Amino acid sequence: MKLQNVIEINARIIDVETASIIAAENVKSTAAVRLQDLIVQMSEKIIKNFPQEGYIVNKSDSKVTIDLGRMAGVKEAMEFSVYKEGKIIKHPKTGAVIDVQRIETGKIVITNVREKIADGEILNEETPGSISYGQLVSSMVGNLQPVPKEIPPDAALEKALSSPTRPPKKGNSPGEVAGMLRSSSLDDKADGAKIVTKLYKSDHKLLDIVNDELLKGYNSNTKDRNYVEAMAWLCNALGASGQAKYASTLEKVSKDAPNRRLKKIRT
Repeated sequence: MKLQNVIEINARIIDVETASIIAAENVKSTAAVRLQDLIVQMSEKIIKNFPQEGYIVNKSDSKVTIDLGRMAGVKEAMEFSVYKEGKIIKHPKTGAVIDVQRIETGKIVITNVREKIADGEILNEETPGSISYGQLVSSMVGNLQPVPKEIPPDAALEKALSSPTRPPKKGNSPGEVAGMLRSSSLDDKADGAKIVTKLYKSDHKLLDIVNDELLKGYNSNTKDRNYVEAMAWLCNALGASGQAKYASTLEKVSKDAPNRRLKKIRT
């Protein structure tokens, strides 16, 4: 969801049979780059609730093979805890088996991944030789910090409503500017174009990105103010370059753009 320049991402994992929510996370941000970092943390927190589990199918000295591979999402350098089964846990009233006790025997790290299996090395064992064939393995995500909120929701909304347009960021490298231009955030796209106009109007790589983004977006029928602002700044960036190769793009926008403001562009 987006309100002005505040973007909110809600993630839910729902059991389709019972309609119960198994996991839920939420992040908010006013910056697209920061939002990407928050989404990664949010995803890791959800993944931690659903570890990959399998079994050791071969062991030789300090080497092991597990029955999880590329198809299961296993990657090199992933770490797994290893467990052996302990006592069976039963319900005191019904006698139904609820679970089986897990006793950790050590940890392994994946060194080679194949389609359906993966090879690993033993990082440590609780006691020498405690890891053995047939034991359970479960993926580890690590110690994750709570997903931080960039700014309190009320303050974010107040800032967004009071500052509909933001000044361009200073000191951005060409790589960062390229990311802003390609961003799905119209505010970031506009800021990137402003920076190109002022600092990189001779940078052919950035100008080519500006040209591509303008051609992809100029013909939208939306009346969203942020959209018009972003497209106008992309036009300004190409115009400020003074390069003839972009004249055809500006002419096309001036002729075919649905929005009146963009139709006023002159080459």
